[in-house]
Amino acid sequence: MAPSLSLQGPISSDPSYAGVDLDGDDEMAMLEETFKETTVPYDEEVEVFAKYLDDCTLESGTTSQKLARIFKLIESYSEYVNERAQALRERLRIAASARGNSPSWQHGHSDDNDMDMDDGADQRSRATNPKAELELWEQEAQTWDLLKRLLPLRYGEKPKTNELPAHGPRWSEFLEAVPSAQENLAVLGWLQQSARVRPDIDELVKDLQRNADRGDIVAHGWLHTRTAIKMYKTHMHASGPVDPQTADSTGSNLTTANGPMVTQLDPDVVVRQQRRLAPQDEYFERAIWLGCFELLRRGRSMSDIRDWCQERTESWRAVSMSGLPMSLDGVVNSLGNDPIPAILWKRMCLEVARQGSTDDYERAVYGILSGDRERVEAVSRSWDDYVFAQYNCQLRSQYDQYLVEKCNSESLSPDSMSTLSQFANVEPTRAGYSTKSYLDSLETRPQITPEAQTPAKSLHASILANTLADFLEKQGDVLAAEAKTSSQPGEALSRLLPQLGPTSVPSVPSRYAKLSEHHWIRALSHIFIVVAALEATTHAGPVADRRLPTREHILAAYISYLRLAGLDELVPLYCAKLVGERRYTCMSRNLIHITDREMQMRMLTLMEKMGHDVITFVKIQPQLYLEDIGEAILDSPLLHTERHPFKILANGPPSLKYGRIINPGVLGNDPSNPEDSQIAAPDEYLIRSMEWLLLVTGLIPETFDYGVKIYKYFLKHKRLVAARSFAERVSCADILRHKAGLPIQDEEETSWWDDMFSAARLESLDAMDEDGAGDTDVPREQMAILARPFFELECAVRAMDCLETTAQITRESRDDGSRDREIAQSLSHNAKLIRGFMKPLLKDWLMTTQDYAKEFAQLRETYLPELVIGYASTLHAAGTSSTRDFLLECMDLAAHIAEENSDLAALLVRTGRMKELLESFASCSKALAIWTTDLKKGQGPNSKKYRETGWSRELWTIKN
Repeated sequence: MAPSLSLQGPISSDPSYAGVDLDGDDEMAMLEETFKETTVPYDEEVEVFAKYLDDCTLESGTTSQKLARIFKLIESYSEYVNERAQALRERLRIAASARGNSPSWQHGHSDDNDMDMDDGADQRSRATNPKAELELWEQEAQTWDLLKRLLPLRYGEKPKTNELPAHGPRWSEFLEAVPSAQENLAVLGWLQQSARVRPDIDELVKDLQRNADRGDIVAHGWLHTRTAIKMYKTHMHASGPVDPQTADSTGSNLTTANGPMVTQLDPDVVVRQQRRLAPQDEYFERAIWLGCFELLRRGRSMSDIRDWCQERTESWRAVSMSGLPMSLDGVVNSLGNDPIPAILWKRMCLEVARQGSTDDYERAVYGILSGDRERVEAVSRSWDDYVFAQYNCQLRSQYDQYLVEKCNSESLSPDSMSTLSQFANVEPTRAGYSTKSYLDSLETRPQITPEAQTPAKSLHASILANTLADFLEKQGDVLAAEAKTSSQPGEALSRLLPQLGPTSVPSVPSRYAKLSEHHWIRALSHIFIVVAALEATTHAGPVADRRLPTREHILAAYISYLRLAGLDELVPLYCAKLVGERRYTCMSRNLIHITDREMQMRMLTLMEKMGHDVITFVKIQPQLYLEDIGEAILDSPLLHTERHPFKILANGPPSLKYGRIINPGVLGNDPSNPEDSQIAAPDEYLIRSMEWLLLVTGLIPETFDYGVKIYKYFLKHKRLVAARSFAERVSCADILRHKAGLPIQDEEETSWWDDMFSAARLESLDAMDEDGAGDTDVPREQMAILARPFFELECAVRAMDCLETTAQITRESRDDGSRDREIAQSLSHNAKLIRGFMKPLLKDWLMTTQDYAKEFAQLRETYLPELVIGYASTLHAAGTSSTRDFLLECMDLAAHIAEENSDLAALLVRTGRMKELLESFASCSKALAIWTTDLKKGQGPNSKKYRETGWSRELWTIKN
């Protein structure tokens, strides 16, 4: 029958394990204390992102439908993050208004050297102040907006060009003909949209306006220059235009500290006369051109530009920019369908940008319109500004080249071609100078180097250059390296993020997010998810990618963060995005802390919903944690060596009352110290992995095989406290009851084994033509073969626990003789328990299977002699304290060992322990002869069965 779902101690940091020494300052190191309460904070975006992802988990549909769902997911992320940024921005604005100043997040640049950029400040300390938080959200909003614009072009169907706004003549034809034009346009739109979160333009020009010394007047042009010219004319009693040479020769007031002042007021006068405006008007002029530059940079419509200029009575400036502004909204093609005006207009803008202006911002305005990158770069103050200059240049150059080619192909008149040849053209893009080369070069510009080397801009650069896979791979390497350096060898963190092959340390670590930067780990994880989904959807079959596991480190780190934040129910959702076995190992490491049975079942239900194979999950857990302790198994010496003997008996001869004294601490711990009974984390992981395995029916062979391996590890390495916990929490009876449906009632006594698997029972099942398999396909006889090694190991561990009880009680008896009756009852009950547990150990213990024969032989030599002698001491103590019947049982034990072909006798002789056992039996025999009274009359050895075999109390009574 196939396996199926079925409703089915504290931890210490053991120094013998690498992986429990924690760095309390590292949140991710909390993975090493998986079972402790966690306080890692999280915000609502974690659950919102998960909800959107869960809504997009459908596997059915055509390729187009799948792509549509993925693009909808990206759009949902983009909208949400943008809303968060807007809400925070508004909150800061209101707070600033209440303080009576402008928001602190607004970066102004009131002159060419004044733009408040974060050049050198640590951009990682963000969560401590609202400004840093806003910057973080704005960067993520930019990221999702860029992906929303580019990924449909790279993976989906490109939009129909005739449905796009037309920025100029033959625009849709241009977008169809030039392969990269649509992507360049999309990036340009992204940069324009991103710039709209800058401060209001009025805020930017406020200082320039104040220096213009004209109050709140923004209209009427150059007031101070006009006044100076008017005063000169009045003084000279002149009319008409003033001749510059005349003004200079008369020693007039038409001069400034930086040179002579213009004598006329037309827009070209500064360039034509090579003279200056009044200083106040130079500030005014710069404020207008700064405003025009910002309007173009933000992709504002011509209507906005016109309103800006008209308010300042400078409408001619709007006219000069109306040819091809490439606005994000309100697009109007004012050049018609003839390409010649567009070509000529662009070249006139280029002439102005290069030779027709004295102000940087005026040159930058016409640099934008003409595609002159250098003029735009001259006023750029941020990474985005430089990238805007590049993409604006690329797109406009492509468009201009397309129009010129069209003109040539359509055989324009010689006069038209002659007109074109009179104007210079923008320098074409250099061969081999790719977008990636330009983006890489931005890191060498001192003004923006710190910004260019942040995770946000490094990520944006990789998206633009279409090298996102390489970036995510390096990010994964960085996380793995950090996990390795911040963890001890073998710790859970380094196991979750292993270094997969040779890696190089990044030259600039600041380009990549750290494990503690949860905001970026979340964003990068979801970017990885959507890109991986797009790759899987657009490729017909699986594509071999040896570096995919390294990129998956990002998602694995985020899943661990979800665990630390207490969001366990999100773990299956995100693990479903991992490939192959890693999804199960990641779930295993992040869900092992769950002990509540209902929660475990809920997690398995969620796994099934997410497409996980729960059978694989529960099977892989024990295997995973056994592999974790593999190094310890190889490095630790076995207990049969002299270095680590299993010794529970005190030195010296047996006493008359207690037999051979058993030292407390049989399990290797100090019973008087509760903390010494705690279980090391790796041991607890093994036990809990088996508890998860119990949640499904079936898998009987695998369950017992893993259980035997765990017992072997515990016993070979003296992890006896853990072995006891394992026996209590994952008993053989539990396994058979839940997995095979066998009707086992009382598992405290081991008699159930004979009830289920005795030869008589198996024969009766055969006679009734039943296999006795219960709820499984495994026959009862085969089930007994599979379960016996596990059952025998469990009995040995439980016998050790009883010996520990014997040691404790006899010590109390020696210390306080007034409690004889209470102690007698305890010893009697304990002797009855150990009787059942020792029964499997007295005949062919661990000898019925050839599996692990060498290791089982070592365990027999290590444990059996000590356990048998300890068992004799337990019967001896119970016999002298409670009833002499237990002394008779001890004598029966001696007879059993003395039987012909006894495996115990041969073992005791081989290990040199037979003499000690004989001394114990001799002491017991002497006690039987001396002790003539019982605190409690027993029924065992004096029963009819024992009398028939020759045993009776009277046989050992010495009569006077």
